[in-house]
Amino acid sequence: MKISALDNPFGSAPVYYKKKTRSTMTDIRSLQSDGHGTVIFAGYQIEGRGRVRGRRWVSDQDSNLLMTLMLEKKKLVHPFYQVPMLTGLGLAEFLECRYSLSSCIKWPNDILVDGKKIAGILCEADRDHIYVGIGLNCTQKHFDHDRGERSTSLSLLSDRNSTPGEILPGLLFELKQAYESHNWREQIQERLYGLDTLVTLLPGAADQGESESVLIRGLSDEGFLIIEEPATGRTRTVLAGEIHFPAYHD
Repeated sequence: MKISALDNPFGSAPVYYKKKTRSTMTDIRSLQSDGHGTVIFAGYQIEGRGRVRGRRWVSDQDSNLLMTLMLEKKKLVHPFYQVPMLTGLGLAEFLECRYSLSSCIKWPNDILVDGKKIAGILCEADRDHIYVGIGLNCTQKHFDHDRGERSTSLSLLSDRNSTPGEILPGLLFELKQAYESHNWREQIQERLYGLDTLVTLLPGAADQGESESVLIRGLSDEGFLIIEEPATGRTRTVLAGEIHFPAYHD
């Protein structure tokens, strides 16, 4: 693992690069001393994964940004449980400001452009840190059969063939801005995918919970998803879960 010369807007925290690794999430959690804003990104991950057990993040060599960002809970402006949604906001702002792409945040952890997935987020935490895993499709233009019709990349959406190393400083800047935002709720809600749509919700852990049909009504002040039960009109908030849309399959 080598230190990259890329600028890090989080300050003096290092940015590491590995050409090939099992997982940047595993790598960064093994570090002993580097703190807030430390980044590890890789050209290829053998065991890239999503929120749901058994679901993998598959990427061609050197084609996509595969990274994990380490944040210290004590240095966060907002509660740590809001970090996944704030990360989505940072990704959306990056795509809009740097590539003029209008994107949506699919609760709780995907970024869509034109209804197709361009990025995913996986957050894990321990007592003192939260680890933000991000996969962003950059130059990859062909995806496997299962993902081909529902995935996209920067190269497919723009005429700029940006490599992962080239886009990382700009993305880190937008993430830092999002983590410090004071009007984050409004910014996320206006990009929330499926607002007022009837969906299937599996509350709780990503691969557990009994499904129910609900309407997405927005975000609470805490950043939780507001849903409505169609039969009763009762609303409640959900902190974690998995959502399936009629016209979108994970």
